[in-house]
Amino acid sequence: MLFNNAKTLNSKKPSNLFGGFFIIIFCILSVSFPANLDAQKVADVVINGNRSLSDNEIKRILKLQEKTLFDNGQFETRLDSLSGLYQKLGYLNFTVSVQRIEFNSDSSKVEIALNINEGKKAVIQELRLVEEKPSSIGERIEKTMDLKKGADFDGFLLEDDMKRILDFLEDYGYPFAKLSLTDFIIDDKIDKPEVIVEITVDKGPRVEITFVEVRGNDVTGAEYFPRLMRLKLPSLYSEKSLESGLKLLRRTPFFSTVSKPKLIQNPFDKWGIVINVKERAMNSVNGIIGYSPGIAGESGELYGTAELTMKNLWGTCRGLHLRWISAGSQGREILVEYREPWFLRTAVELNGSFLETKQDSSYTEYDWEISSIIPVGRFTSFNAGLGLKEVVPESVGTYIFNIPKSSTFTLSTGFEINMYDRAVNPKSGGAFRSDFSLMDKRRDGPDFVFTGSRKKHVFQLGVDCQSGLAILLFPSQVLFTSLNWKSYLVSGVELPLSDLYRVGGSRSVRGYKEQQFAADKVGWSNIEYRLLLGPGARVFAFADIAWFEKSAIPDVKVGWGVGLRFESNIGLIGVDYGIGEDRTVTSGIIHFSIEAEF
Repeated sequence: MLFNNAKTLNSKKPSNLFGGFFIIIFCILSVSFPANLDAQKVADVVINGNRSLSDNEIKRILKLQEKTLFDNGQFETRLDSLSGLYQKLGYLNFTVSVQRIEFNSDSSKVEIALNINEGKKAVIQELRLVEEKPSSIGERIEKTMDLKKGADFDGFLLEDDMKRILDFLEDYGYPFAKLSLTDFIIDDKIDKPEVIVEITVDKGPRVEITFVEVRGNDVTGAEYFPRLMRLKLPSLYSEKSLESGLKLLRRTPFFSTVSKPKLIQNPFDKWGIVINVKERAMNSVNGIIGYSPGIAGESGELYGTAELTMKNLWGTCRGLHLRWISAGSQGREILVEYREPWFLRTAVELNGSFLETKQDSSYTEYDWEISSIIPVGRFTSFNAGLGLKEVVPESVGTYIFNIPKSSTFTLSTGFEINMYDRAVNPKSGGAFRSDFSLMDKRRDGPDFVFTGSRKKHVFQLGVDCQSGLAILLFPSQVLFTSLNWKSYLVSGVELPLSDLYRVGGSRSVRGYKEQQFAADKVGWSNIEYRLLLGPGARVFAFADIAWFEKSAIPDVKVGWGVGLRFESNIGLIGVDYGIGEDRTVTSGIIHFSIEAEF
């Protein structure tokens, strides 16, 4: 019980705590009850004197709503509950009396009249916070409390304050802290009771985390777990930091399950935490094949993607990603990426990539990029990068589409906030990323390609924003939305085909061909209603909307459909069926994928 040492000043009446707070003397009138009380229904309840609680609230507590069965055996107990509630609200002189209980002639109905005297709210005369071992954080503990000297007493607020103190101590290195209400003195004045509250704080030992023990990590090195959790060793125990670190671990692609960290002590009296994990397969092969049926006399097209991802090279969390995309008549892509998460043994992540894009028979583009990611806090990171892009046009690109040969040097920076609860099939959380690029573009080619506002040497500013949100509506049912935007910030400049952003297909707007649309400003949104079937499995319905603008001419495209992800012996199988504006239900575009882990 919280208040078990209550004392009374200036009064001969004892005043004790009840229901975790007080036990006081009730004045309940003696009433004679009929012998047969099995089936009386409440016909009417009259309540006088109540101000803080309404008639309906009191009837609900006493279970005296109209037409409910009257239980004489529980009636007095419920009156005690009402008294306890009032006293937790600060009415220490509260009394309730039963004025009348009347039954009708056949004892089938009962009418009850209650008289309530709430009294005045008690005031806190003194609030004492006593540390068993005094320390410098006593004042900081007191500042966490909402109850103050001279304020009205509120038992609910006192409970919240005690919980808040424990939370503060747990985040300040004291996981074994205990609180006790060692004194609760009531100056039982009739006009305005006053109380003296004394809370004793036993902080226990101050704990410093010096090591992390991991169980179940067959591949990932244990020394990398503090880095993945962004936990510096040694560091003071903090419940919030460990919860944040747990979310970060669960968000990585390395583990299917991660247990809550437990505090342990080694034989040398050093404190640490132990974490149980179950690792996922660290490598995956992903294949996507799609078919776009022909419409308006066009022939159908096949397109596909093949990916090899090694997420955890040598158990060091380093990664290698290879991707090949065939977009049918739109061209192809080849991508090579490497991720170094511990650059110079720091928390800075260094990434390098090479991308070759062949756009139909118009041009070939080569992109080299190196970027760094610097974590700031638990869920935020900043990034910066350098890039070099070369565009080599084919004869068709030069003479038909006026595409010049060009070389672009890019400086980029941005930030990301990622608060998803997991990497795959998130149930809650969101993410936002924004990147800004300054491009120094130098072009070369025949004079006829430099028409209108095109120049041989230009500076361009670009922005790329991505956001997502997962909302758990019901158990295993999630509404997932994303919003993406890419554009150049310099207007009035005519851009060649090689500089335009591309949208369409399985990675943006489903129901259309891969990279079907090109524009200098593109934005798209994906909305999915997901029914989660497992850690990586789901069935969903989607609606995709794209907005883009080329040469100041806007356009909007909408796609919708259904999809499925399910786990099998050969891996995660996915099927999406998307229908664009120019397609019927039977002529939609199919995306079929298989992701096998090993």
